[in-house]
Amino acid sequence: INDELTVILNKKLSKSESFGTIQQTPPQSRTVSKFLQLKAVPTLQPFGSKVVRVYDISQKIKESPAVNKPGLLVVQADEIFIPGTVFLGMGVPNVYMAHVYGPQDVKVVAAKSLYREATAVVQSKGRVQSGLLFVARNLSTEEIDRIRTLSLQKEGHHNVTCLTENLSILQEAGFSLVGANMEEYRLPHVFLSDLLQGLSVKLHNKTVEFDIVKTTTQSIDEYYDSVKGAVYKTPFRHLDRALDDEIARDERKRIAIEISAQNSEKMISLRESKENEDNTADLGPTFTVRVSETGSLGEFFRSLWGAHVIYKIQLSNQELSFKIDELLPESLKEFDIPNISFASRVKRDYLFCESVVSMIRSQMASNFQEYEGFTQHNLLSLLPDNTGKEGEKTMCNFVLTRHELIVVSNEVYYGLVDWLLTKHVLISGYAHHVKFAGEMWSETVNGKPQIMINNNSGTYRPTAEQLEKVVVLASMIFPGVKVVGDPCGVPQPGQPKEEKKEKEEEKEKEVEEGGEGLLRFSMIDAEAEMEMTEEEELVRLRESLGIDLLLHKSGE
Repeated sequence: INDELTVILNKKLSKSESFGTIQQTPPQSRTVSKFLQLKAVPTLQPFGSKVVRVYDISQKIKESPAVNKPGLLVVQADEIFIPGTVFLGMGVPNVYMAHVYGPQDVKVVAAKSLYREATAVVQSKGRVQSGLLFVARNLSTEEIDRIRTLSLQKEGHHNVTCLTENLSILQEAGFSLVGANMEEYRLPHVFLSDLLQGLSVKLHNKTVEFDIVKTTTQSIDEYYDSVKGAVYKTPFRHLDRALDDEIARDERKRIAIEISAQNSEKMISLRESKENEDNTADLGPTFTVRVSETGSLGEFFRSLWGAHVIYKIQLSNQELSFKIDELLPESLKEFDIPNISFASRVKRDYLFCESVVSMIRSQMASNFQEYEGFTQHNLLSLLPDNTGKEGEKTMCNFVLTRHELIVVSNEVYYGLVDWLLTKHVLISGYAHHVKFAGEMWSETVNGKPQIMINNNSGTYRPTAEQLEKVVVLASMIFPGVKVVGDPCGVPQPGQPKEEKKEKEEEKEKEVEEGGEGLLRFSMIDAEAEMEMTEEEELVRLRESLGIDLLLHKSGE
């Protein structure tokens, strides 16, 4: 019976997809990279219209300034990768091939652009430019040895750019591109963009798969812009080096030594953490995640106000889907508010009606890419981490349906846009069988991750009792991770008016003390809306459209 129900649920799910298409990718169940000395979980990060699967270690290992090259940041490759690793590094904007042999033993193919200097294979003492590092994960020992041999043969060679020199090594080793020619690439940012967006690399008849290790603290979009900008500012970079002086070099050296000591000390605990890992990354069920990709117009808007990626965690083939119906038998209806106010009617009938929501979603999520084998650690990486944050926290809105947990990323720098593109009705797309809606985020408490969930949704208005049941469900998705419910936002039956008034005054005080910047818009309680006059409702509606959302320093 359970198998038959699962088939029925899957059929209904496929019919309920109202937009976009699904693209199947090969299973990606690995939770750690075999090349890293430290534990890192692959995450999905936006780039252009797509998302990229990367191992982000930028918060574990700190970048330090290059002593002899102002403006460049470096990391210790020998502390990051195991001996024997070969990777293609994309710096700002330098491209290099690096061979890791052991502690402080890393050789780098250092090529110069415009035939200025001969290519040299230098002993870098472990230091390489920080950025995005591409490690081919399915090469044989013989294939890696051939790359090393060809790298050494480039000593004394000249080429037009550092990219063409390093690609020539791969080409001579038998690598090729599908639908492109290695010899035609000149500019690093062009090749980087194509590689991140799925350019297929072959070695003879084998498709080469990459682990992408991110050491820069910039987002991938920001990093791409930095590489592109550095390419066109090459003369100015050379001028900066020419004007560099001993005092500046000594200061960079002092900072580099200090950061290096911090990283080395931190690496001891990171290695121990990996060695003592009890395989909790694979604890519990694995999930398929559908990740939104934008249309052409959506990609343009992403560049203006950041990516708001929709992650649809599939629950239909899990026992969870049946547990959801058991704990939350009633479905929630959007804007189901008694004596709905004028402002809420405008939102329901105009601002966020089905046709408007469908139009926004057609560009925000015109396509879904499918990723398999996600464990709880992979899913945890999708949530904003508020560890150590004071004041306003970064949260992501989510909607739970019978079949999916739908989460949307939140760019906290754009208050009005965040409010618009993370609306619960926009996330759900007026889906049937919505069981819960709220906000979630993660925090680290006493060295262990903790997930926080609240019921803050003015659109669906879940109760505190429903929140308690969602905490139980979330604990099934994240076994071994503490899940905490934080009721808020929705007035409960029998709540005294004085208590509601106190909460509103607390909110107003938080706004007054917020200082400079943009605040993420929060819907007011529906009962408070009902007490408004129509004139007050119009003022509130005008504010919801983005007027007077900026807060300035007192006195300005």
